Amino acid sequence: YYEYEIPNNDFVQMWMENNANRHLMGVGLFNLGYQRPYGKRSALQVESFIHLPLAGIGHGQVRLVTVGATVNYAFGINRKK
Repeated sequence: YYEYEIPNNDFVQMWMENNANRHLMGVGLFNLGYQRPYGKRSALQVESFIHLPLAGIGHGQVRLVTVGATVNYAFGINRKK
């Protein structure tokens, strides 16, 4: 439910939508990564990604594209038996 207090009566001031913005398979996720081990229990991970719209999203059918990269350091904390 949306409501706006706008003094101009020509604008839409309120509307309601129910489950209007559910998009099954609306975004494609693509990534490419590399992992290099360090020692017995750790590794450095680098990954680039892109999120591509497969459908318009939301009220304005927005087609957002997201591009980025992540860097992770993974390590194991297993106890010796």
